[in-house]
Amino acid sequence: MKLLKLSVAAYAILLLSALNSCNSSAQKEEKAAEEVAKAQKDLKRAQVSQDSIKMKALRDEEWIAFRDLSDRRIKENEARITLLKSDMKKSNKNVDAFYEKKMNSLEKENSRIKLRVDSFKQDESDWESFKREVNHDMEELGKSFNDFTVKNTSK
Repeated sequence: MKLLKLSVAAYAILLLSALNSCNSSAQKEEKAAEEVAKAQKDLKRAQVSQDSIKMKALRDEEWIAFRDLSDRRIKENEARITLLKSDMKKSNKNVDAFYEKKMNSLEKENSRIKLRVDSFKQDESDWESFKREVNHDMEELGKSFNDFTVKNTSK
């Protein structure tokens, strides 16, 4: 940032000195004021650009952390589904249609969330809304798993 400021200032000084040797003093003052204004605009643009780069880096880090957490939760859900299916087969119970339907529903919802996270584009403007909705869906799916296991063990 300091290098950018120094280079912009050096550029302005060089232009001013070159213009000073060719024009009258009134023209020199006018040109100098224009060059200073231009240099200030360039500096502001550079600062805005650097700020946006920093913000993008923060969003990228946040996205990576969110994606990793979501992937971990999805894999845990997949493991729970597999465990529920194997427990139902081992118990030699006839799996009634309700439990089978509920398990398929849980599996589909988990797959839907996984697809949604995988297909998210980082440049989408509504990142906070997306994150809130996916977290809500994950929490609801977790509650459904808990409800399913409670109903399943009571039979």
